[in-house]
Amino acid sequence: MKAWFFQFSDKLEQDWLSEGKGRLATHWRPRNYKGEYSVDDIVYLWRAGKNGGLAGWGEIVEIEDESSDGKTEKIIFVGHRIWLDKPIPRVIVFSQGSLASHGLVGVGAVNTNFTVSIAQAQELNELLYQHKVE
Repeated sequence: MKAWFFQFSDKLEQDWLSEGKGRLATHWRPRNYKGEYSVDDIVYLWRAGKNGGLAGWGEIVEIEDESSDGKTEKIIFVGHRIWLDKPIPRVIVFSQGSLASHGLVGVGAVNTNFTVSIAQAQELNELLYQHKVE
């Protein structure tokens, strides 16, 4: 099992809500690490932008192949487990131990995916727990 950051935009979130999927599940078309995802992998949901941050977590519940124009691409379905109304701000998330050097720091691209180490996953879990309990 692996862990990932899936980064999204406010527009993408609005699309999910308008499609009726709300906060139960979302689908992704990964841009990188395309062959490395597995069902049950952990996904940390990262909202991009100036008011962004760690918005929650989920797990990969299904992976499908979609063919179009002779090209096949993966679609990943993520079942949400925790979704925060207000994301944990970037400055808090990346002030934590091993997260301080994560590749997501300073990245402006949206709808993109990044790996998360075991140590980083533990720190993210602790932050989510603290934030959810408050």
